[in-house]
Amino acid sequence: MAGKRQDRQPERKRKAAHGRGYVVSALVNQDLIDRLDVLVAKTGENRSIVINRLLGRSLEEYEWWVGTFNNPLIRETVARVAENAALVKKILSLVGEEMTDEEIEERSAIVRRLRREAKGDPRQNEAMKPLLT
Repeated sequence: MAGKRQDRQPERKRKAAHGRGYVVSALVNQDLIDRLDVLVAKTGENRSIVINRLLGRSLEEYEWWVGTFNNPLIRETVARVAENAALVKKILSLVGEEMTDEEIEERSAIVRRLRREAKGDPRQNEAMKPLLT
């Protein structure tokens, strides 16, 4: 049912609120609201201004991410590296980052499992993103 609603959303007519922008409603976790309110208090700006600024920056990053990982060569390369615990450990040492052997192996095992389960599934990208960051 949610899929049907999402399919309809782009067809909706949207009206600008007072000619300045669009009103969008979203459910937001309490932790994020608390963090947003701290930023609002620090900047002296209203929520709308801060949300627009954050959304603009986040969209740019997410658009890059989606574009990059829609490239089959990059997607396959990252997946193969991520599933190889020994290679991940070497790369981490080269860039000066640290993870325990258990963390590396756990992430690599998850990537291997997801790749096995998602062979040919275009949703594979979405499931793997949090593991590759």
